[in-house]
Amino acid sequence: MEADLANAASVASIMPRLEELQAALPNGGVNAIAPGYVATDVNAELLADAVCNMQILERIPAARWRRPEDFAGPAMFLASDRASGYVAGETLVVDGGWMAR
Repeated sequence: MEADLANAASVASIMPRLEELQAALPNGGVNAIAPGYVATDVNAELLADAVCNMQILERIPAARWRRPEDFAGPAMFLASDRASGYVAGETLVVDGGWMAR
């Protein structure tokens, strides 16, 4: 799928930048969230295409598209020094199991 290639390219370009930022700021926790597919207007065409939508859902073990509000927990974790103060240079993959399959 074209969307998969675009997503892979954008993630691949961000990961080295994340590592560079973390190296430049060794005392700062520079982290990222890799979200997977999100049910927003950006993906309206994919959501509306029954065949494409089904193909995507079949590959997400959580069996649903991510909702914008699903970012709250992971973002709070990374923003909390108490919870993630020792986490640095990491990409938190929050994609319903897409990458784990």
